[in-house]
Amino acid sequence: MLSRISRARPSSPSLQRLVRSFSEDCSSGSSRLIKPTIGEIPRYTEPIGLVSPETAAPFLRFSDKYLSKGFDPNDMYLHPGFITDAEHTLLVKNCEKKLRRLASSYEMGHFDKRIHNYRECSSAGWSTVGKYDGQIRSILDRVWDLFPASLAWLPPHILDLHQDGEILPHVDNPDYSGFVVGGLCLLGPAVSTFKHVDDPEVRVDVLLNPNSLYFMTNHIRYQFTHEITVDPAQRSWGGKAVPQSRRISLMFRDAKEPSGGWQSMAQNVAGRA
Repeated sequence: MLSRISRARPSSPSLQRLVRSFSEDCSSGSSRLIKPTIGEIPRYTEPIGLVSPETAAPFLRFSDKYLSKGFDPNDMYLHPGFITDAEHTLLVKNCEKKLRRLASSYEMGHFDKRIHNYRECSSAGWSTVGKYDGQIRSILDRVWDLFPASLAWLPPHILDLHQDGEILPHVDNPDYSGFVVGGLCLLGPAVSTFKHVDDPEVRVDVLLNPNSLYFMTNHIRYQFTHEITVDPAQRSWGGKAVPQSRRISLMFRDAKEPSGGWQSMAQNVAGRA
């Protein structure tokens, strides 16, 4: 059960300053990269509480078994039209600029063999310095602000899936991120499918249109596989085929809390200082 998030409270003013300094140093100008915050750090005893807007209903398809088993539809968050067309154009332009510089060619296979015909890179460099970075930062902040302010975030990640690319069914490795993962959808649409690891009839299908924001949370995060397939039988919505097309996802993941908590991380940093 991954329904609980906790953060350790720094026990002294000096440790609070250290945590703040570590956060700022790691973020290259963005306090959202690692954000344990200073002062009182709240403890969250409830699941992530995102609720999809009513406009999401036509783009979410829950199996009867998903609902009858008592899984929460809001564990799959979808917000169509989260960004404007102008913001979409801005993000595509800047994502492609980073991809040209850091990942110029498509890879046929990932090291875990779960994704084919893709390229990817980190987007940690967006702060408030570049010509458009301030506008992009405001979009990122709108995403982060959906969550508790103490949640720690990894740098956003750009994933470019070729028109002929696919993501095979898999569950993410929990060693590399925390309780939530999601993305802003750019360029072409896609159907993403989520199936329970023990019963594939417990499933959710999501139509990911451009400008949409989605997040996998709570039970769906690690109890369900996710995929974007080239199978025409799964690439349809409302009786119409969803054509294969290139798509970019600007991905968001929270950081996995260190085994000893944020306080132990700060103490380790202090020991190396």
